Amino acid sequence: MEYKNNWKEAIERQGLLWERKLKDRILARIYVRNKPYEERLEVLKKTIPVNSGTFPKKEDVLNNWELKLAAFKELEDDSLPVMVPTEFDEGLFGGIFGAEGHFNYDPESGWLGSMADHTLKGSFDLKKLEIKEKGLWMREIKERFSFYSKRAEGKFGLSPVVSIDALNFAVLARGATQAMLDTCDSKEELKEMFEFALKLNIEIAGLQKKFIKPVNGGTFDGYPASGAWFPGNEINISIDAYGQCSREAYLELGFKYNQRLIDAFGSAALHIHCNAEHLLCEAVKLKGLKCITLFDEEPRFFPRLKEIKKITGDIPLITDCMPTEFMEQLEKGTLPGGVFYVIKGHKGGRCSLMSPAVETVKEANDLMKKIQAYRAAN
Repeated sequence: MEYKNNWKEAIERQGLLWERKLKDRILARIYVRNKPYEERLEVLKKTIPVNSGTFPKKEDVLNNWELKLAAFKELEDDSLPVMVPTEFDEGLFGGIFGAEGHFNYDPESGWLGSMADHTLKGSFDLKKLEIKEKGLWMREIKERFSFYSKRAEGKFGLSPVVSIDALNFAVLARGATQAMLDTCDSKEELKEMFEFALKLNIEIAGLQKKFIKPVNGGTFDGYPASGAWFPGNEINISIDAYGQCSREAYLELGFKYNQRLIDAFGSAALHIHCNAEHLLCEAVKLKGLKCITLFDEEPRFFPRLKEIKKITGDIPLITDCMPTEFMEQLEKGTLPGGVFYVIKGHKGGRCSLMSPAVETVKEANDLMKKIQAYRAAN
């Protein structure tokens, strides 16, 4: 892999972690300053609108990712250079039905996302949700994944976008407030929608994967640890919308749909926000779960990892952390094992999307020697 010299070692260590064979070890992704990418972002601030109703040029999207991922080449950390075509993001699950899409750009990090208008705001009529096979979004996803796949081959990995199933899908289709009311007032209609969303996600993920060649018999996912590889087949899932619900509501209206989506692919990576922490005790029961990403929000997960692991057991965890707090616990030998640490710089005491933890690749590689030698007491 041209954009990562130690990609074989990274794949091997990640594979062992996901198989729960590195319970006393730690893995790390270390953000290093990327001056060429930072310079490009300064230029793009003048040319790319923060909000737009049209797809960004695929060549511009690819060039951004190539500059971002090129910084991985000499890094000896456990990261993998993986591109995610996030211009599809959440907007895909409305755009394919003909809903108007909206593209959002963060000029500070270069992150690109999308949303789409609600498709069933005043209705549960699933017949309205007919995929426009010759529509803009279906045409774009096929053209772009073909284009990205050809350019990525031998250089970096390509990942499908995150799945949007169950209540997450209902929020996009009905609007957040209405979807939450539906969990009380229209449970049977919601369940019918969830069945539809399950089949849709299997179809859409399968479509993306047709353009992506397996590497070492495994699957790339650009979300966990900012670039991951999983043995066999895998899908990225979340329980974002259920963060506003009780455990009982998740068990009735979420768990089995998540499980069936995992079963369709064989394994999954889950990400969770702090408002859904109360659901961890149920989510850990999902079979085929390879890891859980804990987002860096308030209250922060990193200082509470030992407490969290009492709930998650030996399921590998991924979490962001700042270099100062990571180094302090590394030196003390108090970092829990079985965790993939994503080390970033910070602003205002919190990790930020693209801030470097160190200035040079040499600093990162020197730190990796200590990380690879580390053994947790747990």
